[in-house]
Amino acid sequence: MESLKDENLCELSLSLFSNHLGGLKLSADQICKSVRLGLPKQDKPRPLMIKFFSEVVRDSVWYAKAGFKGTGITVSEFLTKQRVFIAARERFGISNCWTKSARIVIMDYDGKRHTIESVGDIEKIKACSPCVSPEASGSDKPTTYVVGNKKRRAPSAKRNK
Repeated sequence: MESLKDENLCELSLSLFSNHLGGLKLSADQICKSVRLGLPKQDKPRPLMIKFFSEVVRDSVWYAKAGFKGTGITVSEFLTKQRVFIAARERFGISNCWTKSARIVIMDYDGKRHTIESVGDIEKIKACSPCVSPEASGSDKPTTYVVGNKKRRAPSAKRNK
């Protein structure tokens, strides 16, 4: 474990960016801070949090993150409002909630985008219209909702398998 203490996280970050994000050229003076999160584990590396001096540099990494696809490396924003984001994803689904510049954005069931800051903001967004009500169907199956031209299952914290 001694080698981990000597690990240069700034150089590691730059190496990851240059190897996977193609034309993105970054230098050490654009990174404010790099730290490992959590406790060390034998089977996998700890997450790496990187803080940039500039929003422009941060956004360039964010928009180029598709270069990490298939590598097992994930880029996500470090949100202090993680609970709000999780609640939004549970209600509106993973593909209808995302972050942009540290703001949480939700696409509602009518296709309109909303920026939220609290769980209360989630409740203010128009509730969806079920195409089949549970009472009318007489079934215990999850309700299906129409979103645009696609049918989707109702968001649920726990699904029966």
